[in-house]
Amino acid sequence: MRIIICGAGRVGGSIAQYLSRQNNDVVLIDPEAHRLLDLGDVADVKTVLGDGSLPEHLLEAEAASADMLIAVTASDQVNMVCCQMAHSLFKIPMKIARIRLDSYNDPRWAKMYGHDHVPVDIIISPTHTIVDAIHSRLDAHGAFDVVPLISDRVRVVGTRCSADCPIVFKPLRQLTSLFPDLHITILLITHEGTPRIPTADDILYPGDSVYFAAETSHMMRALQAFGHEYCPVKNILIVGGGNMGLFLGQKINATSRELHTTIVENNQLRARAIAEALPSATVLQGDIMEAEILSNLSPEKFDTIVSLTDDDEVNALSVLMFKKLGVKRGISVINKGIYATLVSELGLDVIVNPPLITVATILRHVRHGRIQAVYPVQDGFAELFEATALSTSHIIGTPLRDLHIKDGIIIGAIVRAGEVIMPRPDTIAQEDDRIVILAKQSMTRKVEQLFSVSLDYF
Repeated sequence: MRIIICGAGRVGGSIAQYLSRQNNDVVLIDPEAHRLLDLGDVADVKTVLGDGSLPEHLLEAEAASADMLIAVTASDQVNMVCCQMAHSLFKIPMKIARIRLDSYNDPRWAKMYGHDHVPVDIIISPTHTIVDAIHSRLDAHGAFDVVPLISDRVRVVGTRCSADCPIVFKPLRQLTSLFPDLHITILLITHEGTPRIPTADDILYPGDSVYFAAETSHMMRALQAFGHEYCPVKNILIVGGGNMGLFLGQKINATSRELHTTIVENNQLRARAIAEALPSATVLQGDIMEAEILSNLSPEKFDTIVSLTDDDEVNALSVLMFKKLGVKRGISVINKGIYATLVSELGLDVIVNPPLITVATILRHVRHGRIQAVYPVQDGFAELFEATALSTSHIIGTPLRDLHIKDGIIIGAIVRAGEVIMPRPDTIAQEDDRIVILAKQSMTRKVEQLFSVSLDYF
């Protein structure tokens, strides 16, 4: 697939690296030479120094032969113009744009998008997606990652095995006998920094990281099986009152009347606006790192702190500081991958990485076959897929043991007519099944083939 990416910031660079590793022909356009040089050292991508909204720079990128254009510059307006040039001058079939301003995403103005208007085929609105990702993690104690799939009937959860985890030092095949009513499938184990897709004979050890698929109603019990006791969240502290902080507060207010929210915002005018928009929340104006704010907050009363300012360092340090003062759980928004690796070792419970979430949103539009969602896990070692089996898909009608699914692919769950099925070797997929699969990055094309549509479908 030939893909042009306009914008080599954190998101554009992450997408370029990820897609280039999967044998796509990627061209990256950006006006900042140092961004292109930095990326050229770590990714096999072609680069064009310039502006993706200008025809001559798209021509230099050979836009006429591109299958897709992804516009993720810092400007919504530039992203829209990139798509317009791609459509009007070069007939690029698929145009994806990141649009962050709420005004452009207002349903009242939806008619402005389309081939006869602003030709954006897919709009990525990252703020709401990131807030949803944070919200899904609030009640998942002991989880560092939570991926809701199939209308949240299934969740794929990342957790670490504690020393008193009841299933350590035992082969995975004993999991069913230990917890016969628990609907989970172990998808990925990381031991001493090395990830692998497990077999029934694999053994878990304290400190191992695990991804498992579970029926959503079983998630709490599953985390208890890994040694994490559930603690209800009653008081949450949000650091940063930007759009993410406001939207998270609104989402919490809409879904839970029992959870009290406190928001700390440094800008006085913004703090006042948040207080008016969220009258049920406590809003404090000030710097979270200042002693005056700390004395007004009483940190020990909070169950969870979520730090989502624009500054990775503030997000990491504020959470670590409040955990030291007695807050049980901390969630940090970390944009830079290098920080994500470092702070996880320092003791942060959950790290939310906006570029990764945006990449996941875009990937589902890059994948072929009947694939509804894609989510990279373990630094891109593997991908999670949510896919639908059609009557002509290769996956249906044959017991899973006879499908000759290669090593590196594991089926995590099947949802059929609303019922969640944990797959066994004799399970047979049926038409319209929604299926959760994890595959090593090198096996993603095989997953696409399993769900590809035969020509006779048409």
